[in-house]
Amino acid sequence: MNRFVGPFFYEIAKGIGNAFGLDAGDWIVIVIIGILIIIGILLIYIIVVLSYTYIGEWLNKYYKSNETNGGSGDYYDQLLNKSFNGKKDSFRELEFMAGSGDKNAQYYLWLLLKDEKSPYYNIELAIYWLKKSAENGNKNAQKIYNELENE
Repeated sequence: MNRFVGPFFYEIAKGIGNAFGLDAGDWIVIVIIGILIIIGILLIYIIVVLSYTYIGEWLNKYYKSNETNGGSGDYYDQLLNKSFNGKKDSFRELEFMAGSGDKNAQYYLWLLLKDEKSPYYNIELAIYWLKKSAENGNKNAQKIYNELENE
């Protein structure tokens, strides 16, 4: 029995067995250990899943903006400012988010590309991202795009 279970688990089995009045070699002790291990794994899994869920929700609330302010969030502002200062990684991240359908990232990419002082100035591409953002429901983009179309 000792060779089958291993010394570590055998000692645990003995401890559990003694606590419940069972012999260390009883099969029930091994079953109890198995159940405890399964319960432990399930608890760890639940904790990890819940943690990622709550962390994800918190990050989403912190970094993403709501519709009332038209998409201006701290994270987008940071990417925009870093991109204006020539940080290619920030520009690529903003571009990736916009390409993934993020209406607010599309709007901020338009802000970056339309500005003549921007190192990434490109008015045609700026208008493309403004249109995409408007199509995806960004309120500010819709307002600006409609004004441009009416001119």
